[in-house]
Amino acid sequence: MTGLVVYYGTTSPDAEWAVALSDTDVVLQPYHPILMERAYRRTFPGASRFVYLNPTTIDPWRLQRRRSRPPLLVDRDEWGLPRLNLESAAGWDCAIEEAAVAAGAGQEELHGIFLDDVDRMPDHQVRRFITELSDRLGWMPRLFVNRGFALWATLPDIDAVLIEDVRGAQTRQPDAEGPARWVREVVAPAVIAARARGARVHRIDYADTACAGTAVDEGLPPELIESEWMDAPRLLHAWPSGARGHEDR
Repeated sequence: MTGLVVYYGTTSPDAEWAVALSDTDVVLQPYHPILMERAYRRTFPGASRFVYLNPTTIDPWRLQRRRSRPPLLVDRDEWGLPRLNLESAAGWDCAIEEAAVAAGAGQEELHGIFLDDVDRMPDHQVRRFITELSDRLGWMPRLFVNRGFALWATLPDIDAVLIEDVRGAQTRQPDAEGPARWVREVVAPAVIAARARGARVHRIDYADTACAGTAVDEGLPPELIESEWMDAPRLLHAWPSGARGHEDR
């Protein structure tokens, strides 16, 4: 079994726990001090280390501090995030620039990038984004991909994939069995193919996605999931109990 730690906060974990962590994918936000201080490798020497990127959005804090405002589709979506207009040259350039800053810790610190919301982008844009970002960084990041299931087979260097909130899935027939059928026909084949390429498969269930979780349970054989399922009621800005720093004890 492999493990998954996704963390959105700014505190540091217990040092002994972090050093001992192995067979685990760790995802940190680019603003975390561990990344900013080039201490990711030292903190998690035995884990696979990824930085979170979402090419379709820009962090509101970063947006306020830019010299020029990029073109947006919306100022605030359902998550409170500004959505970039990637069809415009300025919006695209902003996405590449923000991603390059986020992954600026470099190849010595990072194994790769956690690429979120790829289902919001056309396939050609995702591939172009990876190519241009790699050219900008000077190295090819490994990929940890969330959603965009049909795209996985066309992407290079996938280390891990995530099954998360599938409530937005569009099924052909609006019937009660539709979500489970969509998982069987779309999600499961993508997961099987990713596993065949050596990718690790993770899953996160949230308290407000019980119906989607049931569809995944019915449509995806549990043996395809290689990690311990991470349930969140644990909030993603809180470390797992064993990882809490001394100040939290």
